[in-house]
Order: sequence, then structure tokens, then C-alpha cells
Amino acid sequence: MRLPSLLSGVLAVLAAGLFTSPSPIAAQEVRRDTTPQGLKRMTVDDYALWRSVGQTSLSPDGQWVTYAYGRREVDDSLFIKPVSGGDARVVVRGSGPRFSGDSRWVAYFVNPKGADSPGSRPGGSGGPPGAPGARGQGGGGGQARA
Repeated sequence: MRLPSLLSGVLAVLAAGLFTSPSPIAAQEVRRDTTPQGLKRMTVDDYALWRSVGQTSLSPDGQWVTYAYGRREVDDSLFIKPVSGGDARVVVRGSGPRFSGDSRWVAYFVNPKGADSPGSRPGGSGGPPGAPGARGQGGGGGQARA
């Protein structure tokens, strides 16, 4: 009769040790912000950082390219860049690029930030030598010489 009570006591001690000691699985830190491969998991906040490329256009002579680069709820920028390399001319809030038939000009729209915003009109020329220079066309357009 003593054997069953001894056996039940040993089993009770083993069971208590099993449930109170840390197991290898419990000792591992579970990170919810990374995948098993170590990649960062996307959050809702990450979607606001997504960028898109659009409005791509290649000049008829193949020497210039335009593209718009933007984020959600942020003003897009239009880039006019020589295909051979070099710095791009950036037109903030630019859109709708169209090259002339001889590839010497590119026309585009500038979307005003606000109706009376002092920065809503393109102005001046600039950029590195040989890059297109912007010339404003009223309150909503511009052109650059390629």
C-alpha cells in the first residue's frame, strides 16, 4: 500500500517541476514585429510611407526621361533627367509632362498648393549646365528646355 502513495508523491513532484520550470519554448523571445526570416513586419503606419512612380515619358530622341515620384497625401514631384546620367531637374507638384517633337522642350503642369500660395508658381531657371531650365507659364504650367 505504501508503493502507490510513494508513486503518486513522485508524480506530483515531477508534475510540479514540469509546470514551474521554464521550458525551452517559453524561454525564446517571441518578436511580433519581425517574420521568422528576420524581416520587418509592415504596420498601418508603413503604408503612409509608400511611394509610387508614374507619369513616365521618354523624349522622342531618347535623351531625356521624365517621371513623377510621390507619396500618399504628399505633393508629388516631377523629375526631368538626362538618360546618360547626371542630375535631374525637380519640379515640385509637377505633372503631365509632354516632350516637343524635336525633344528640345518639355511642357508640364504645376499643381498649386493653394490658390494664392506664393510658392504655387514655377519660376526662374536653374539646375546644372545642360539640364532643362524651368520657365513658368502662368499659374499652372511650365516648360523646360531639353
